[in-house]
Amino acid sequence: MKIGIITDTNILTKKVRDNNLKLCNQEKYLENMDFFINYIEDIKKINNKVEIVYLMPETIMRELKCQKIQVYHQEYKEFEKVYNNLKYGFSGEMPKSNIDEIVDKEEKEYLNKVKIINLKYQIKIYKELVNEALNKLPPFDKTEQKRKSDSGFKDALIWKTILYAEEMEEFDKIYFFSGDNIFENNSPELLEQFKKIHNNTQLIIKYIEPNNEKVQNCLKTIINENKLPETDCVKLYNKEVILKFINKLEYNFNKTVKLEYNVWGDKEILLKSLLLKNFREEDINILEVKKENDKFVVEVKFETKKYILQPKEARIFPRRNVKGIIKLDCQKEDEEIILKDYKIITVFFQKIFQERAQEWANSLSSIAQFSEMSKNLEALRSNVEPL
Repeated sequence: MKIGIITDTNILTKKVRDNNLKLCNQEKYLENMDFFINYIEDIKKINNKVEIVYLMPETIMRELKCQKIQVYHQEYKEFEKVYNNLKYGFSGEMPKSNIDEIVDKEEKEYLNKVKIINLKYQIKIYKELVNEALNKLPPFDKTEQKRKSDSGFKDALIWKTILYAEEMEEFDKIYFFSGDNIFENNSPELLEQFKKIHNNTQLIIKYIEPNNEKVQNCLKTIINENKLPETDCVKLYNKEVILKFINKLEYNFNKTVKLEYNVWGDKEILLKSLLLKNFREEDINILEVKKENDKFVVEVKFETKKYILQPKEARIFPRRNVKGIIKLDCQKEDEEIILKDYKIITVFFQKIFQERAQEWANSLSSIAQFSEMSKNLEALRSNVEPL
């Protein structure tokens, strides 16, 4: 059996902050592909009856690249503002952006790992897109979002690339995963279009919730529906497995870190350590699993109220969630994956509403003070009395 995998842009896009979908502010902007690519390489070694190919519409690759460049330029502009404010203390010029060369290099690296499918019959497709946009046909039809719009142009390009790709004939089954339910909601019509052109290939359109587990959920779907074996990397995306490793962890604070809002009588308490225990599945998200030489590196994001502060006199009132990221180093010994080492990379206590409100009030006060200062400076320049 030959299976193809296609993932929409929203499956590969990374989260920088909560509720803010952007490519991460880091060099490797295509890393989410690695999970699929690594599984495909592993499955070749253990199952010669199934061939899996990662198909990448040209439009998706270009969109990911553009998103990365746009985000970088936004950050670069902010950095430039900071540099200009502080350049009196620097020696040398402002570093020049080399982002285009960097993303081009990464793109070339991944072009050798996936099969690119290009948009064909462009004149014919252009006429079809114009008609579909004007008549608000799928994927321009956003009925489920209570609107009809021409905003589905990129979705339409992706769909047309899949629909007219000759490569589809090579496969018994193709999965198309998207974090936009426009495709699944209109799948009867889209599958009918596909069947007319590719009668011997089964296309399966799946909506995947675009959360922290979207990539592994795509692969789990393929594994479960085709009864394929789980590789070690896939197994480490299992929360039950990870919970056995992180049942009890300790984080030691630097001696200079003090516990804010914490006193014991009139004495300020120095927070020495934080003991985390009894995590539940809902307390953690597995961000990434990487294979590095003979070990596996797992990054886990956590949020919990189940912790003990040391020394015992330390108190936080009111008690609030603690958040952070844990890095696990795992190794396979005698066919069993074991935890060799761990490191808690970041830890911080969630601010309560009153604290956030106070910060907001302080920021408003700072803005007001800055406005007053600006007015006074302008008055001095103009030799007039400020109002």
